[in-house]
Formats: sequence, C-alpha cells, structure tokens
Amino acid sequence: MPASSCSSDRVIAPGPCVLAGMILLAALSRLLPLPPNFAPIEAIALFGGAYFARRGLALAVPLLAMALSDAALGIARGGAYVEYFTTPAYLPSIAANYLCIALTCVLAFGLRGRVTGPRVLGYSLAGS
Repeated sequence: MPASSCSSDRVIAPGPCVLAGMILLAALSRLLPLPPNFAPIEAIALFGGAYFARRGLALAVPLLAMALSDAALGIARGGAYVEYFTTPAYLPSIAANYLCIALTCVLAFGLRGRVTGPRVLGYSLAGS
C-alpha cells in the first residue's frame, strides 16, 4: 500500500488523510461563531495548495469544504442565509468568494517544497 494512503493499522495516517482531516475540522469551524474576517477556509486553500501532491485535489478540497459548510450553514441558519444563495443578485458575490479561495490555492503552489514561517506569512498576506 502506498505511504500516502489511509491505513487503519496506523494511529496517525500521513499525507493526504491527515490534511483532509484538518480540512474537515476547519470547514466545521465555520459553524462556530467567529470574529469578523476570520477565514479558516482561506487557510485550508493556502496549505492545501502547498501540501497536496495533486493540484486538482488541492483546488477541489477547499472548494468542496466551502460548499459543504455553506450547505450546513444554510440548514442550521435557514432564512436569510438560504435567501442569499438563492437570489441572483448575490451570485457575483458568491462566485467571487469561491474564486478567491481558488486563487489563494493557486498562489500557494509557489510554496511547494519551500514552506517556512516567513514565506507562509508572506503568502497569507498576499492571499488576503
């Protein structure tokens, strides 16, 4: 079995399984009350772009996490939240949010193999 796959005989699976678990936790964090402009999904995009071996997966995971957490928020909060996603006038704003996540991930491809504290800080500021 490849070293990057999930395995039930390991306590902590390396590679994509750990990263996917971290992404799931960050996506679930959107359901918590957070301070304004605190965006764990953007952090997912940054680190997904830097660490996922496959670029398609690096893009898909944060976008899917955002979509799933949006659906969960719609179910949990209903009303105005659902109306926001079903009103055509808001679609450009929604598309811009998802595009920013994708662009942050693409930007983070430049971090691959060169992750250091100062670089992460610089890329996170550039992604903002």
